[in-house]
Amino acid sequence: MSISIIKRHHIDAVVWDDIIYNSPVGHIYALSWYLDAVTDSSWSAIIEDEYSSIMPIYEKRKWGLIPYFYRPFLSQQLGIFSKNPLVKSTQDSMMIFLLKRMKVIDITVHGGHHVDKRLSLITNHLLQITESIEQIRDKYNRNTKRNLMAASRIAFQVTKTDDQSDSIPFLVQHQPFKMNEKEQKIVSRLLLSAQSQGVLDIFWLSSDGERRCISICMRFKKKIYFLLLASDPYAKKNGLTFALIDHLIAHYRGDEYEVFDFTGSQMKSIAQRNEGFGAEVETYFRYRKNWI
Repeated sequence: MSISIIKRHHIDAVVWDDIIYNSPVGHIYALSWYLDAVTDSSWSAIIEDEYSSIMPIYEKRKWGLIPYFYRPFLSQQLGIFSKNPLVKSTQDSMMIFLLKRMKVIDITVHGGHHVDKRLSLITNHLLQITESIEQIRDKYNRNTKRNLMAASRIAFQVTKTDDQSDSIPFLVQHQPFKMNEKEQKIVSRLLLSAQSQGVLDIFWLSSDGERRCISICMRFKKKIYFLLLASDPYAKKNGLTFALIDHLIAHYRGDEYEVFDFTGSQMKSIAQRNEGFGAEVETYFRYRKNWI
């Protein structure tokens, strides 16, 4: 077995993306164009043999001095990918290779990895959307139905576009977490890249002539990634955030897509909201090491 670190400009993107598309645990986060967008093309990879197993890595510097491996922004589940299920011996070899080269590591890896004492569990939420919309809605909890009832008393419209020109200012103003300038640039690059790939959907909910909510979704294989959501105070007060999510579920439900991935969250209130739509918990892993 030969393992090496390869810089981005030496990676064959066609071969790389073919592995991600055909991996049983492939995620949009690991596609070459997605990684280019969230790292400004500064990622590398640990590669076993001739691309039999691959692992994207992103190096930063702590305090501007100490190199460390870090999870890129908006990249929930990376890790080791292959066209076959991950073998534990491969995982062990690649992780040991990684550990020997960095004193500081903070990464998250998909749930296809084998349980390891070095890995801690993190939760995500997935909603199966193959049933009829009536069957899906029947599983909403009381709080979700109450918010949707409140929203039904208000006239609103939802429009879909791939034009990202007004997205960033609204996200910055109303996103639950504060987005710094670097993160704003990452989101802008990511939306442009997703638009060029033809996988970007931006939904706006408007009421009284004002835009109240925005959601950013991306499509990969049979899954919808619900990457970003922001709502103004009026939307939050009147259940319009729930109305937008319900609209998305109804929009994507059907034969083409099977899973609506909420892409989080570790925040209790958001986790409860996701589960209120009938989403089930999916686990993945975080690995942290600090030998400074």
